[in-house]
Amino acid sequence: MPNKAVVLLVMVIFAALVGPVNAQGDPDAETLYQLNMRTGPGANYDVVTVLPTGTGLVFEARSADTGWLLGRTVDGAYRGWVSVSYLQYATGFAVVRLPVSSEIVGAPAPAPADQPPDTVPAQNSPSANAPSPGTMQATTELALNLRTGPGQDHDAITLLPANTLVVIEGRNAIGNWFLVHTPDNGLRGWVASGYLALGPGITLDTVPVIGETPVNAPVPVGEPAPAGAPVENVNITVGPSNIPGRVHQIYQHGQTLGNRPDTFIKFGDSVTVGQWFLTSFADDRYDLGGYGHFQATIDLFNQSRSFNLPCLTADSGFTSAAVLDSTWTNPEQCESGESPLACEVRLKKPSIAIIYFGPNDMHHLTVGQYQANMNAIVTQLIDLGVIPVLTTFAIAPDHEPDLTPQFLGVIRSLAAQHQVPLIAFHDASQQLPDYGVLSDGYHLTFRNDWFISFSGDQNQYGKTLRELMTLQVLDDLRRTVMGGG
Repeated sequence: MPNKAVVLLVMVIFAALVGPVNAQGDPDAETLYQLNMRTGPGANYDVVTVLPTGTGLVFEARSADTGWLLGRTVDGAYRGWVSVSYLQYATGFAVVRLPVSSEIVGAPAPAPADQPPDTVPAQNSPSANAPSPGTMQATTELALNLRTGPGQDHDAITLLPANTLVVIEGRNAIGNWFLVHTPDNGLRGWVASGYLALGPGITLDTVPVIGETPVNAPVPVGEPAPAGAPVENVNITVGPSNIPGRVHQIYQHGQTLGNRPDTFIKFGDSVTVGQWFLTSFADDRYDLGGYGHFQATIDLFNQSRSFNLPCLTADSGFTSAAVLDSTWTNPEQCESGESPLACEVRLKKPSIAIIYFGPNDMHHLTVGQYQANMNAIVTQLIDLGVIPVLTTFAIAPDHEPDLTPQFLGVIRSLAAQHQVPLIAFHDASQQLPDYGVLSDGYHLTFRNDWFISFSGDQNQYGKTLRELMTLQVLDDLRRTVMGGG
């Protein structure tokens, strides 16, 4: 196999000799929005130019994580890197066929790492015209508990019906709970912010941070472990899941289509692929501790090698958009025009799909785009007789604090809307040291030897806790839905 550096050098020399590749030909893709072209594969690099919507591009390479493409405009005027998430690709073009490159165009030094990522400009950015506290209104997207304090450990005052109008008074420091009252002042309490449709001009920044004193109630019995607490103060246990009744119908539909009861697939990014999600159960590198009853579930899914087989729907740099786009399919395995989702289901005939998207999406997609993608994923899987299992993601409180509650709210809302299982990993991970994440704010903490132990490691490592909670749902589905007893 030729050295990649040599191949890239030959490509550059050839381009210099003959001029821009396809300079007058058909583009590989067009921009869907105004899009920054940068000197390097990341939002911390200098902007070469801002490409107008509909600009045709011809590509020559991709970044190692396939999140950025190196190319030039069709007219040859500009060359640089663009994010993969804002492009409409030509039929037959496959990003995975491009060689990997780390070239810096013009080789300038990258900007500071805390520079905001390349995303479509926010439509609801704070402004001088933002509503003032006390006048900010929101609507509940579904039936929602009004609680005495900012957390599920606090007592429920009442259940607010879907589409209830509330006035926002303030929020907790993280921003996942809002203190609200009804317009008639008849009810007042805390609600999970992810389930609210915010009024015009309202963002997390416009909602003031206030104290977390419970509303008209004593402190709840049994103080929860503080977020980021030392491991000795945390004792996380996982019990049986609440499997919605509709799941039985989805599973039976899948059986009529020939789906395999011993097979599940994974959807996700580097948190799933790069961190060896569930693979220890295929390699006999685990200790079930007090969860020995999971062994029957492990044995079942090992029959299909579901724990360690690569999935077309999980790859580093993936977002929810990628699994719906035929650009990201492997042409050696998939049919023309087939999305990674459709191809993966056709090849493996799974009964279950474990879905974990969010942190990457916040860097590349709007909340509306994320919601549309996730809804399409869930809907398509249900139509194919595959049970979608949604997972809320772990993340540090200071990592995308404005967007996190909204993206988590999408996941929770879709689980309720479609009546499919939800792994509430985000809430559980908040009890772990460092919130269960590494210094980048979203990759999970793990044991250095990658061994999985449920004899206490679930109280310390994000990866271990995620796998424990996932196995619990798989075990519940095997026993209650698949007839595993």
